[in-house]
Amino acid sequence: NALPAGFYNSVKGRFESLLGSAHYWSMVSVNKNYAQHYSIETGCDLLHEKQSIKNYGLSVRCLKDNLYSDTKWTASLRKMPAE
Repeated sequence: NALPAGFYNSVKGRFESLLGSAHYWSMVSVNKNYAQHYSIETGCDLLHEKQSIKNYGLSVRCLKDNLYSDTKWTASLRKMPAE
């Protein structure tokens, strides 16, 4: 499920699309200033992959640990410093 929460546009200094879309950060950093994120529009079932300025205010989706939570891959993710 994804509920529309919009995002905070730090360039314009305002919240946008509060009831029209949901935007979630991914863990992929594109470069020093941009990161990958996913968005979905209200009434649409397509997920869009996009890039945004890192100081935008997007949602974070927390996922429950699963049977892969103790693998080398996830263990290394836990050690990664936040940018």
